[in-house]
Amino acid sequence: MSAWGILLVADRPFLPGQLIEASLDWPGLYHDVERMCLVVVSRVVRSESNRTALQVLRHEFRQVQGVQRSKPMRGVGVHTAA
Repeated sequence: MSAWGILLVADRPFLPGQLIEASLDWPGLYHDVERMCLVVVSRVVRSESNRTALQVLRHEFRQVQGVQRSKPMRGVGVHTAA
């Protein structure tokens, strides 16, 4: 993972151009808040077998409150292969 991209290992390939939103637990403190997650919206650049290269389009940190799934970013349609 870098500021501009992520290499995702998944159980299947994704199609180039697809949009993917991912939520990652963020260890340690971020602005003095303990439980955070990093939410990224990315586009598939290439995919081979189970490895997919993603270009990060947007990101934001969210505070984790209990055990719940992250809400999609406002105005983002997330598309994945069927």
